[in-house]
Amino acid sequence: MRKAFCTGIFFALCLTACGKKGKVSPELLRVGSGSRSGVGVSSNLTINSLKVPIRSVSLNSSASGGDGSQIYNCSAGSNDGCLVDLASAGELQNLLSSSATEVSAGTYTHVQISTCEQEGKYTALINASGTSDPGGSGSTLYTQSGSGELTTTSASAGEAVVYFTGCSRLYPLPSPVTVTEGGTVTVKLYFDIRDIAFFGDATVTAGNEAWFSGGSSYVYPTSPTGTYVGVNYLDVAGTVDAGTPTVSRFRVTTNSGDIGTFGLLYTSTGDYFGGFTRSYYSSATTSGHNRFVTPIQTFTDNGDGTFTVANYGSSATGPGYFNATNFVKSTSATAKDFTDNTGASAGTYTIEAID
Repeated sequence: MRKAFCTGIFFALCLTACGKKGKVSPELLRVGSGSRSGVGVSSNLTINSLKVPIRSVSLNSSASGGDGSQIYNCSAGSNDGCLVDLASAGELQNLLSSSATEVSAGTYTHVQISTCEQEGKYTALINASGTSDPGGSGSTLYTQSGSGELTTTSASAGEAVVYFTGCSRLYPLPSPVTVTEGGTVTVKLYFDIRDIAFFGDATVTAGNEAWFSGGSSYVYPTSPTGTYVGVNYLDVAGTVDAGTPTVSRFRVTTNSGDIGTFGLLYTSTGDYFGGFTRSYYSSATTSGHNRFVTPIQTFTDNGDGTFTVANYGSSATGPGYFNATNFVKSTSATAKDFTDNTGASAGTYTIEAID
């Protein structure tokens, strides 16, 4: 599901003023983890470190991504040299070490984050502990260096390698960002690591071919036979608001067994500016594919207590893998209809509000 969409991550931009220059300073920041102690990413897992390569960040004047103005570039120029730890730093700390970059003056509408270049794939490192049962029962497991399999021996704990395909992704800004001649703008890119990773058990999720989360990460080159770690893609939401954002999270379950975490980000003034859908591992889930693997494309208020929501599908426009006109921001056991990326009815879903 994810591959076709992973051709671009962007914040869009309109036509620029030729010859006139301003500056943009990008920041990458983790939002709060709610009421959890430590960095809890699911009910059963704690991440000590999660290192993902950030190769470049660009502002763009269209959703095509071909007209970008680069505002961050990792000088190391390699996967391992550009790793950024998403988990070890504190909340709301900027993870990008760069100064303001000069770009053409103009109005930008998208941002692009690239995690690799022409290779078309990349690797990340994760050090985590927990159980393969989301309920928290069973032995404590640990990632270990040099193996996708998990270990029960804490002394062997280390960083496991996870494998991804695709290099960049496109994110629209909630409103255009204008860079004026001689001015400086700070663009803040927020991300949430809630449910970004999980420990799976191939004896339960048989046939998932090591990419349980709809193609989110290839845990290792061949299918796992025992316990393993999986990681969803990093997704961001961008804003120029200087205040502290908030995040609302929901667990969505379809009648066919797909389970996903929804994250909705709001500015300090309460305006929605982006969000994500993310596969959620359940010991009761045996499907190898999941429709909750892309950022939220549309989230609009219907004015009656319900919202229209759609994540992305196989392209930067058009229906998402999940589309609903009846979403509510509260727990609801009432079955609600949704459609898929073909526009066809895909079943029903329920909602659980989570911290």
